Amino acid sequence: MDKKETIKSRVKTLKSLFYFTGLVWIGFLIYTIYVFMNKAFESSLLIALLLIVSAMMILQYLKKNEVKKLKQLEEEE
Repeated sequence: MDKKETIKSRVKTLKSLFYFTGLVWIGFLIYTIYVFMNKAFESSLLIALLLIVSAMMILQYLKKNEVKKLKQLEEEE
């Protein structure tokens, strides 16, 4: 049971990190659009957006693996 609770805790943590990163991405996207409309566009903003999206993809992958482990533990019981 202890291992199961640990995995559930990891899933919750990864989910909250994913949503927090999503909020950061939305804010950064709005800022990038604002800069694009009012000033000269900087490619560093686009690179930062891509890095944030890749971090979100990694978090989603890690969460999927933890959920898979949790399902395996539940099937064994």
